[in-house]
Amino acid sequence: MAKQRPSSHVAPKKASKAPAKNARPAPKTVVKSARPAKVTAGKAAPAAAAKKTPAPAAKKTTAPGHRPATASRKPAPAAPPDLTDRNLAVEMFEKGFRALQQRRFREAGELFTAVIAHYPDEKELLERTRVYLAVCARQAAPPDATPKTFEERLYAATLSVNRGAYDEGLSLLTSLEREQPENDHIQYLLAVVRAQRGEAEAALAHLQKAIDLRPSLRLQAGTDTDLEPLHDNDAFNSLLEAPPRPAVGRQRTGR
Repeated sequence: MAKQRPSSHVAPKKASKAPAKNARPAPKTVVKSARPAKVTAGKAAPAAAAKKTPAPAAKKTTAPGHRPATASRKPAPAAPPDLTDRNLAVEMFEKGFRALQQRRFREAGELFTAVIAHYPDEKELLERTRVYLAVCARQAAPPDATPKTFEERLYAATLSVNRGAYDEGLSLLTSLEREQPENDHIQYLLAVVRAQRGEAEAALAHLQKAIDLRPSLRLQAGTDTDLEPLHDNDAFNSLLEAPPRPAVGRQRTGR
């Protein structure tokens, strides 16, 4: 009888519990047991992991128009007084100058006066201000009717003679004669004034000189009623070289 050969099947070996080389051990998980919170009578204990949340701050109410001060905001620095004053002085001066250019002399004078009164330390500005203030004063003053130039004075003398103000006319003409003794118009007017004052000899002397300077005055003298006091004077008739003509009034005008 044949013997049974042992089976070649080998039972599997049990896996070794020893860890393989180079294998990292798995991390240990440690579980802590939660400790129960102590409960005190009348008080509730907050959870350990809960975070405290601060209560929102109450919003402050300020009165209208009140601006609370903040620590981060600094007050603006004040402008130096001298700089501020100079700016105001220059502004006022410029307003006065514009008024002067527009011939508003009274307004300009008031502004210039204010600059001088309120800003005495602005010496450079005050020099110009005083100059323009003097201009305003001259322009705002009523015009002076006194004649200034030679022509104006001669015209004024002619008007005096025409309206019969012979004393006034003589004063003006005497002054004019000293400046221009060879002026025929002045000599003729002096002849008229002297004739009206009854000074025949002086009147004839002035008339002679006037005719010598301008011979055409001989015809005018023969018809001028202002020379009528000389009509019966022989020297006057000889000067005219003709009998007197009928008197005709004639107004003189200055040249």
